[in-house]
Parts: sequence; structure tokens; C-alpha cells
Amino acid sequence: MGITEDTYLNATINPDFSQVEADRAQLDINRTFSIFFDEKRPFFLDGSDYFNSLNRLVHTRDIIEPDYGLKVTGQSGSHSYGAIAVNDAHTSFLLPASQGSQLVILENVPSQNQILRYNYDFGGKNTLGFLSTHKTSDGYSNQMTSIDGKYWINESHSISYQLMHSSNQYSAQMQIDYPISSSSLHSEPGIDQANIAGNAYQVDYEYETREWEAKIQLQRFDRDFRADLGFVGRVDFSKREIGVKRIWYPSKQGGWWNKIDLSGKTEYSEDTDGVKLEQSVKSKLKFEGQYQSNYGLAWVLRNRLWDQVYFDEKVYVAFGVFEPLAGLRLGVRYRWGDNIDFVNTQLGQVKSFSPSISWQVNQNILTSVKYTKQSFDVAQGELFNASIVNFRLSYLFDERSSLRWTLQQLDIRKNSVLYNSYLNADPTDNETPLFKSLATQLLYTYRVNPQTLVFAGYSDSGFQDERLSRIRNTDRGVFVKFSYAWQL
Repeated sequence: MGITEDTYLNATINPDFSQVEADRAQLDINRTFSIFFDEKRPFFLDGSDYFNSLNRLVHTRDIIEPDYGLKVTGQSGSHSYGAIAVNDAHTSFLLPASQGSQLVILENVPSQNQILRYNYDFGGKNTLGFLSTHKTSDGYSNQMTSIDGKYWINESHSISYQLMHSSNQYSAQMQIDYPISSSSLHSEPGIDQANIAGNAYQVDYEYETREWEAKIQLQRFDRDFRADLGFVGRVDFSKREIGVKRIWYPSKQGGWWNKIDLSGKTEYSEDTDGVKLEQSVKSKLKFEGQYQSNYGLAWVLRNRLWDQVYFDEKVYVAFGVFEPLAGLRLGVRYRWGDNIDFVNTQLGQVKSFSPSISWQVNQNILTSVKYTKQSFDVAQGELFNASIVNFRLSYLFDERSSLRWTLQQLDIRKNSVLYNSYLNADPTDNETPLFKSLATQLLYTYRVNPQTLVFAGYSDSGFQDERLSRIRNTDRGVFVKFSYAWQL
């Protein structure tokens, strides 16, 4: 509802998002940090730009199953503002550390979530903003506040900054189930509650002209900083980064290239006790040319700590994307080099090959497919190999009706003999020697106007492990939905 021509209200009660396209499957094998997924639900997407800041302190995917929600966004002159209040049927948040993060989901434990954002534009492109988030549930609460902004010294030089503070309360049971912090939990005598608090900051200096770009970044996140309504997967570290890019343009148009850039940067990070976590040098050479193409090579030299051991890694990436025909876009990415085996604390060799195709066949048919094949070798042999397929086909009958079909397939095979850790038999944690999954979704949409629609859909999913001879279906659903909009 438009409260005024510049202020809008979104409200929802017991929403269902079954028509939203499923997340693209991603490989999470041999990872220590949680995977990021984009927000796709319309209630949260509408006006989401109002809540952006230098760090990802608002990530509404942390709200899993809203019972109800209210959102107000608007702008008046140089002032912009937004507020969200949502009651969630569950409680979800990240437990971050310096070398990894874990997603915690407390099912059927309701949570209350509030977000407040204000931003002021002044002096042309300069900004000053305030952000506050608050998440509470039974035996738990998190509050985070920040001040951020960007100041342009002149047309080429700018400084961006963000100062953050958080405070958390955890019940004794949560401290037992989830080790929140190793050192900073404290509670008052006679009170079965523990508290932690932490600060964080980021400062970026950027220089940009037509032919040169440069950046200096400083970050520090205390061990006990938490942004439980955001996606801050790493804390207990400080980082220094310096980068530069040189850009060339041809003296005349019509050649095989129209832009070349060569970039490089160096990074150094340590934990808040001063122990070095990682030191790296990165570089990339990229060409842009005919047929909407861009291709190039990137490489990384890195020394990083894992399980009290420092490893030297050399990683290379070759990539390319181009459009040989109008509507047909082809891409490929190949990565090879050293990688730490985080399970067994050893250095291995990784190879990853990812071709992709996106094809607008005609005005009615659009299809895309991306395939990734990854293998990991150690001195004793192949530790694992994995592949993933994301396929999408859309058919537009006319301006009102369309049909979309998606398929996602995951295949992971591990050599259990080479794993020091025990591979248990629970298929839900992807830690079995064999794990396959397959999910499909079919959706028909009829639109009267952008918010008056009819949906009809079908979805299913299943898995296979070493105990099964084929993929077994575990979920199947059919739905019909109606949406009608009144203009107020």
C-alpha cells in the first residue's frame, strides 16, 4: 500500500513462497564457511536496497518461515528510511569464527526480528547512515547497531566506513548446545544467562579514474561480534588489503578488443590475538572484446593457517564468456592448483571445470544450464569427486502466462579410506562415501497485473546414499495459489 507517493507499506500474514524458484545447488564439500544464498522471496525483495550497507548486516534469508511481517520503506528529499518487523516460526543465525562458520537453526523456536535503517544524502554523493537489528527468541537475543557512510574527497577519491557494535544474551542450555564463545561469556551471579559483546569496523579508501583504480581496506571484527540478522560469517580477525588496477582502451574502435585490465592486490589477516591467519597476493588479467566477450586468467599465491599448520597454496583460474549469436551466451571456468584438505589437515590438488550455456531461443523460449565437476587429489590418491547440474527452461506463452521448469542434481563420491574422520551413515549431512540428490520444480504463472496472479506448481526431491541402488523420492508437493491486489 502506498501511504504517500514516496512511502510504501508491505504487510503479510502466514505467507507461502512455494512459487519462488529454488536456490541454485552449490557444492559445499571441503568448505569451512557457510554458503550464501540470495533472497528471492517477493515480500523481502521489495525495497531491499534501502537496507544495504558496506557489510551484509541485513540478510533476510535468516528469516525462515514468517508468521506475519510488516515493512515500511520510503524517501523524502535527502532522507531515506526503512523498517521491518517479522515474527518467524523458527530461529536461525550464523555462529562465526576466524576460520569458519556454522549455521544454527532452532526449529519450532519462534523468533522476533526487527530492522531499522536510516540514510541521509548530503553534499552531492556523500552519505551518512544508521542501522539497527534486533533478534530475540526463548533464551536468546542479539542486538546490532552500526553507523556507516561514504565521503567523496573529490571526483576520484572517496572514503567509505562502517562502525558496528553488537550484544548477545544466551541461556545456559544454548551455551551447552552451541559453544558460542571460548573466552568472553560472562554472567551475573544467580542469573542463568550469559552475555557477550563485540565491536567491528571497516574503512575503505578508493581511487578511480578512467585508466586507474586503487583501493585500501582495513577491517577488524572482534571475537564476540555477531550480526544474527545479517550474513557475517567471519569474526575474530583483522585484515589489511591493498589493490590496484590498470585499464587500457584501444586507440580506435573495431579491433578484436575494447578493454584490457590488469589488477593485483595483497592481503594480510590475523586473529585478534595477533596470530597470522592468511597472507596472499592475487592478480587478474581480463580482456573484453567482440561478441560481448570477456576472458582472462587469475592467480593466487597464499599462505594460510589451518589446524595450527601453515600451508602454501598456488591457485590458477581461467575463464571466458562470449555471445557467438544473439541470445546465446557461452561460458567456461577452469580452476586448478593447491587446496587445503580441511578434514585431514593436508595439502591437496583441486581441479574444477564449470561450463555454462544461456540461450534465448526465441521470444518464447529461454533455457540455461550450468555444470560443475570438481575433483580433489592427495598424495595417496583421489580423496573425492563431485558434480552438480543446474538446469532451467522457461516458456512464455504470451505476456500473461508462462511455464518454468528447473532441475538440480548433486553427486558426491568420497574415498572413505583416505578420510581420517569417521564418515557416519546419516545422509542428511553429506558425509557419506556416496551422496546423490535430485530436485525438480514445475511452475505455471498467469498474470492479470504485476500483483494479481495465479500459480500452479509441482516440486519433488530425493536422495541416494551407499545403502540405496537409486535415488529415493522423499518430498513431493502440488500447489495452486491465487494473488489479488487492490489499489489503495
